[in-house]
Amino acid sequence: MAKVEAEIVANPNHPVIRELRGMRKARISRPGMGKRGGGRVIYYISIGTDSFYMMAAHSKNEQDDLSNEQRKRILAALETIKKVRG
Repeated sequence: MAKVEAEIVANPNHPVIRELRGMRKARISRPGMGKRGGGRVIYYISIGTDSFYMMAAHSKNEQDDLSNEQRKRILAALETIKKVRG
């Protein structure tokens, strides 16, 4: 996970996911697979707190897109983060 964190910190401006209130999707390379066949990390950057939150991670060959249930859970977690962080 340290490699994933370092990659996101070095390049935090990955594409924003529509309808997920600012969540971003990073494509992470895996040995022998590159970025297209590698993993995906869904994360949120908290502006003003210098924090980011990894919300979900999966391998591209396991799952292409987030399910509706995953989206609901991620949005609920985001609301909790916003309440706690202010």
